[in-house]
Amino acid sequence: MYRLLETLEERHEYEMENEFYLCESCGIRFEFGEAMEFGFQCPECGTSVDAMENTRLVDAMESRIERLRDELNVESERVEA
Repeated sequence: MYRLLETLEERHEYEMENEFYLCESCGIRFEFGEAMEFGFQCPECGTSVDAMENTRLVDAMESRIERLRDELNVESERVEA
């Protein structure tokens, strides 16, 4: 359970620190740098990629992290913005 918490916290940080783009046709997600490198077009199908809102994913992660912290009786080691 501790490893799961650590993994979720790392993934949460990654999601918060990056901007993502999505190809709606292929379902492929790109980080900003990748999207820019491909000219904001999917390298698989050529469709334009659009900015992706990951708020629901981040919210779900935060909720799961808090539940795990409560279950494990662990305080947050990071200061959240």
